[in-house]
Amino acid sequence: MTTHSSDDSVDDSVSALFEKAAAAYADRDFLHVPWEACRDYSPIAPTVTYSDARVRMAALAARFRAAGYGAGHRIAIALDNRPEFFLHFLALNSLGASIVPLNAAMGMAELAYVIEHSDASLAVTHRGHEAHLKAALAKNAALWIAGEGGERVPPPTAAMAAPVASPGEAALLYTSGSTGTPKGCLLSNEYFM
Repeated sequence: MTTHSSDDSVDDSVSALFEKAAAAYADRDFLHVPWEACRDYSPIAPTVTYSDARVRMAALAARFRAAGYGAGHRIAIALDNRPEFFLHFLALNSLGASIVPLNAAMGMAELAYVIEHSDASLAVTHRGHEAHLKAALAKNAALWIAGEGGERVPPPTAAMAAPVASPGEAALLYTSGSTGTPKGCLLSNEYFM
């Protein structure tokens, strides 16, 4: 399932490491969210096995690939600390794409700056953050509401079609911007492993 550019080895990514763990521990729990942490969005405390995560990750990766995302793209993600965040990270990592985690509690100006500065071609969120993110989006980035059934992932706009992330980049994290504009920090697959 892992696909990377010819510059990347399939063995040096977070998603490749996950694939090995999922093959070895398919029926074991991969993620568990205590009810106290998810009561605002789930009536039960969700548990995701490695096998289920692998299936969901592959389905997400197929959707992103079909929309035209892959190695070198950056995708902004505002899914809070939910299981979906990790599944999107793994799916995009398997394609060689880099994520830009967003704190949706940031002000509109900071969000707009991070999205534009990172050259993110897509922002992924849930309905709870839709209005805030839509208002902050850079003119060239599209918005996709995750978990909305059959809704297609919007393709990269013409201005954002060219890859911008470096080989081996897994994420671009930004500071809170408390002493100025947020600062970006490139994180490699090796860093996460």
